[in-house]
Amino acid sequence: MDAPQRRHRRRLTILVEETDEPHRGEIGLAAEVILDLAREAGLSSGAAFPAAAGFGFGRAGTGRPTAVVVLGDVEGVEDFARAMALALPSGLITLDDVEEVVPVAPPDPVGDAPARPPLRLVRADPAPGRSPS
Repeated sequence: MDAPQRRHRRRLTILVEETDEPHRGEIGLAAEVILDLAREAGLSSGAAFPAAAGFGFGRAGTGRPTAVVVLGDVEGVEDFARAMALALPSGLITLDDVEEVVPVAPPDPVGDAPARPPLRLVRADPAPGRSPS
């Protein structure tokens, strides 16, 4: 069995405040727009998650915080981060390095069955001076 492939990637996390109230299991408009812009910029890997209140979000009369995470090559993510920093009136943007591990799929035991796609795992390196926990 071949060894898994490792690629150095850059991860961009954007915390935005959603003012709309999407249905359960859906993402809000701000996160959807950011993910669409990321796809247009050629960054194919992205997701949105509800975020914990904080960073100035969650005040009375405001929306809920959402974390949008985009993964891609270093140059593409940094260019996209600069564009988002100019476009977002408020929010928190962080960048960090990750090592993407793409394992090789094992051979399928059934001859004619289509092979399953490999899983995509992402391991984040701890921040300098911090130990992994």
